[in-house]
Amino acid sequence: MKAASIREKGVVELIDVPDPRPGPGQALVRPLQCGICGSDLHVYRGAWKGGGKLGHEVCAVVEELGEGLAGPPPGTRVCAECFYHCGQCRFCRQGDYNLCESISYLDAPEHSAMAERAVLPAGSLFAVPDELSDAAAMLVEPMAVSFHAVRRTGVSRGASIGIIGAGTIGLLCVVAARAAGASPIIVAAKHPHQAALARELRADRVVSIGEEKPADAMRHPETGEKLDAAIDAVALGTTFSTALSVVRRQGSVVVVAGITRPLLSALGPLVGGELRVTGSSCYGTTDGEPDFGHAIRLIATGAVPVDRLVTHTLPLEQVAEAFRIADDKSTGAVKVAVRVAD
Repeated sequence: MKAASIREKGVVELIDVPDPRPGPGQALVRPLQCGICGSDLHVYRGAWKGGGKLGHEVCAVVEELGEGLAGPPPGTRVCAECFYHCGQCRFCRQGDYNLCESISYLDAPEHSAMAERAVLPAGSLFAVPDELSDAAAMLVEPMAVSFHAVRRTGVSRGASIGIIGAGTIGLLCVVAARAAGASPIIVAAKHPHQAALARELRADRVVSIGEEKPADAMRHPETGEKLDAAIDAVALGTTFSTALSVVRRQGSVVVVAGITRPLLSALGPLVGGELRVTGSSCYGTTDGEPDFGHAIRLIATGAVPVDRLVTHTLPLEQVAEAFRIADDKSTGAVKVAVRVAD
């Protein structure tokens, strides 16, 4: 069967791999649609070592369960968390299974979910409601990332929040922040098409990076005060420093982006303002329910304009072109999807 793989920096190709078989606790699935995540692009650019394995933002159909396993029955359309967790360690027991002491990611020997078949941990699968399209189901995983990040800020109804970056995660943070009742929501966007989408998602103000200085412009539009919270959804160059600079004293800053190199940051606001700074890794459990459940419901409400966020969809045979488009924001790309099967 065919699977997408990165053999060297900037080169994606289809390779032939053996058909996988589900082991204990696993499910064999047939991927339908798979998104290109920022982490996939980090591997593509050579910034992360990922073994060339691609794809975890997936909508798939269950084909077979491992022996003796109870799980979504064959024929069920599912989306999936991107890792295995043990269910036994202190973090799993308290619902923070994204911090599992034995965490491992969706790695078959040769490939992940951007393939004609994949083996996934059955415990990571979530049934997809019929009303969600394959593209919408594919977005559940990044929506869960964004939902988790917004909850990590601690914002509640009426709190102001700034979001640095308007890629998929930053834009979905707007959706999650709006659902949490945050207001105003101010977004710093680098590219015009990202800024336009942030406005469509009802961001209260969009700051265009390069035309305005986010550290000066990201203030409450009515009071001129600094913000209650900020999310760094880029983690590149001075973005973390910007996030620190836009929040009020005792405000909160969450970093959700993947770190590929050391960040340039002025830490004066952190100390002088007694800021609360934390990271946000994937997703776990919020209010006793997996973040995936919250994400599925948010998307099902229609709060996510799937057809606007998924800007390009290419077949598996054109996966190299899909990565080229995703890596070049001048194409207008936000979320690029690879259609694996019908």
